[in-house]
Amino acid sequence: MKLIREKVQEVIIQILKKKSFYAVLLAIYAVSSARSINRDHHTELLSEFYGVDYNDSLTRIDSLIAYAKEQLEKPYAYGAKGPDRFDCSGYTGYVFRNFDIRLSASAHYQSKQGVEVGKDELKPGDLVFFRGPGSTTDRVGHVGIVLEVSDGSVTFIHSSTNRGVVINDLIKSDHYRNRYLVARRIL
Repeated sequence: MKLIREKVQEVIIQILKKKSFYAVLLAIYAVSSARSINRDHHTELLSEFYGVDYNDSLTRIDSLIAYAKEQLEKPYAYGAKGPDRFDCSGYTGYVFRNFDIRLSASAHYQSKQGVEVGKDELKPGDLVFFRGPGSTTDRVGHVGIVLEVSDGSVTFIHSSTNRGVVINDLIKSDHYRNRYLVARRIL
């Protein structure tokens, strides 16, 4: 690696002596190559650690969704952060933490993380936020993770007070459609 770096520096110096335009192009190429090497390296580490070939069709979001589904039917418990039981924000935090992404402890503060996306821009892995049940204010009181978006359907997974970790449809369920507030993209 050191030899390559020295060669690149040598070539850059020679080009700088001739024309600066080519030096800029070379610098851009070097940065692009470094990013590619870094991405490939992390992909290999993730593949080795999780036993999944990330170079196949399975992406990080696909892995997050699969891991989220592994928690199905685990019971709800107020304030629980896993691994055997969850409240809603404890569940989302637990799933994302498995992929080295730290979310705040409450649904309210999780709704401040990432980038806001419109309901028509939802993608798998996005967080969806709702008013708490029976709430008349627009304060966030519940959170879930989008699983799939298709014509007329947005399925999401969450830890429900009465049923534990379950899957619901944001569009088809009056209960959740009427309480929906905002969505955030973390990945």
